[in-house]
Amino acid sequence: MDKKLAVGNGALLCVRIRFMKLYDARRKPWVRRRAIERRYDICPRTLDTWMRERRIPFCKVGRVLLFSIEKCDAALERFESRPASGA
Repeated sequence: MDKKLAVGNGALLCVRIRFMKLYDARRKPWVRRRAIERRYDICPRTLDTWMRERRIPFCKVGRVLLFSIEKCDAALERFESRPASGA
């Protein structure tokens, strides 16, 4: 999809925007690993590392990995860095 943005002296800049599916937790509470990789913009290997280090919760049913979006968001908020306050 193309979107036009105003730039400076009234000129228009045409920008191509790629939309990614970001699932709403109320609509689809359990998703597969590909949806989590897209949501956080990470590669499969990074997700494997996060799972191995127990940074992100998951449920394995047979050979299928399922992730709760709400729980994953909450788990990753613990690693959010905040700016240091000081003079």
